[in-house]
Amino acid sequence: MITTKPQASERTALYRYLAADGQPLYIGITRHLKNRKTAHARSLWAKEAASFTVEWYDTEAEAAAAETAAIRAERPTYNDADNFDHVPDTWSAWPQLTSEGRLKASKLAAIIQAEIDDGVWLANHKIPSASVMAQAVGIGEGATKTAIGMLENADSIYRYKRFGYFVSSGQRRDSWHHRPRRQCPAPSLE
Repeated sequence: MITTKPQASERTALYRYLAADGQPLYIGITRHLKNRKTAHARSLWAKEAASFTVEWYDTEAEAAAAETAAIRAERPTYNDADNFDHVPDTWSAWPQLTSEGRLKASKLAAIIQAEIDDGVWLANHKIPSASVMAQAVGIGEGATKTAIGMLENADSIYRYKRFGYFVSSGQRRDSWHHRPRRQCPAPSLE
C-alpha cells in the first residue's frame, strides 16, 4: 500500500464507508473515485455513512487483493461479494471418477452429500465452482453441473444469484437418489 496518490494510470483506490460506530458499511475499489462516490450517494445505505476512508494502490490487482482481504476480515454490512465463508478444501483428496461412465454425476453428488452429512461442509458456506470440482475428480463440467442440480433439487445446496452455490441450512427433502417423482394433478372430467 502507498499513502500518497500515485500518478500511474492504473492507480486504484480501496475505499471504506463507515458507520458512526466505526462498523464498515461498504468496502470497494475503483480507479475513478469521484464517479464511484457519486454512484454510492444514491445507495439506500449512504445515509448511514458517517465517514469515508481511502487507501491508494499502484495496481488494480493489488487493490483487488486488499479489498477481498478487507471484506473477509471486516464483514461490511452491505457487501455481498467475498462476504461469506467457504467450505474447506476437501476436494483435493476426492477420488478420480474418470472410469465411472454414466454414474459420474451420481458419484460426485454422493461425495458432496457425504461432506455435508458428515458436517465437514457447513451450512451457508460457499462450495467450490463446478470447474474446480470437475478438475478435482477428473470429469467434465457438464457431469459436475448435473451433480449440483441433483443436490439443489434435494435442498442440500442452494444457489445465491451472482455468487454461486452454498450449503443449505435446512433439512433435505429426501436424499437426491431416492427423490419421489412429482405427482401431476388428475385431469378434470368437466
